[in-house]
Amino acid sequence: MFQHSKSRLNYLIAGIFVVLIVCQQYVQKRHDSSYSHRQFSVQDFKYLPNNKFLRGAALSYNEMLADMIWIKAIGYFGHQDRQNTGDYQWLYQLLKATTTLDPYFDDPYEFGGIVLGNIAGDIDGSFEILEKGMNNVPKHHERYWYLPFFTAFNYMYHKDDYQKAAQYLEIAASFPQRPDYLPLLVARLYANTHDPSVAIPFLKRMIERAPTPEMVQKLDLRIKEIQVKVDINNINKVVESYKSMTGNYPVSLDELVNNGVISSIPKDPFGGSYFLDEETHEVLTTTKVDSMQLHIKRNRESKVIIDK
Repeated sequence: MFQHSKSRLNYLIAGIFVVLIVCQQYVQKRHDSSYSHRQFSVQDFKYLPNNKFLRGAALSYNEMLADMIWIKAIGYFGHQDRQNTGDYQWLYQLLKATTTLDPYFDDPYEFGGIVLGNIAGDIDGSFEILEKGMNNVPKHHERYWYLPFFTAFNYMYHKDDYQKAAQYLEIAASFPQRPDYLPLLVARLYANTHDPSVAIPFLKRMIERAPTPEMVQKLDLRIKEIQVKVDINNINKVVESYKSMTGNYPVSLDELVNNGVISSIPKDPFGGSYFLDEETHEVLTTTKVDSMQLHIKRNRESKVIIDK
């Protein structure tokens, strides 16, 4: 008798969830007919209950409610992205609620790790979601390595902390599910923590996972910016080497090629050309600085620095 009553109660609760979903969709349609979708989106998630309250309110249906909020998060992101508003203020809260209700649900962690940091501009939120994922997702999961990998990417891309990036990348490389190239990349990152070229494999991998064309363009732009920095670093080293050998700076970069010091001058990925400044003997590029938001200068140790 007790089991029968419990079963009926479970069906009743499940039915209530279904009714709530239907009512929510009805209210949304009514709102959309009177207000803009953007206005509704803000009002819709402004009253999202506290995560602890959600866990209690869902009773034993945490996963069902998590799925509902996850669907809303995807829809919210899709709408904001299509509208190009750049306003993702509720995305973190939606992902946090989803992962609180269902801590073992891996998709929101991976999605949040990429989107929060690289599209929504919420770097702290991205770090928190990824850390939460690393604490909750079973380590035997076939995609677990993505979580420390994206954390490493955040440190490399957003924080310019190659040492931290290498540490998290080493964690990702310790899982058998990871790609074969990852251990080699770890070794290279540790050995060249000040070499910007080690960032390029990260960026290319992220392009493969980029959820929108806009993010692909953004990552591709960063690859080109880094390539400019790498080229300038390398050519400057050749110039200094030439000065040590001959006692004089070259008049132009062509002099380096004509004397066999360098086989060729690399091409600026933005379409410009590298050249040697006659007064400072620094390698510069004809690409307009403002067009790629790249500022190149030297510090006292004659290291090329790029300020964003």
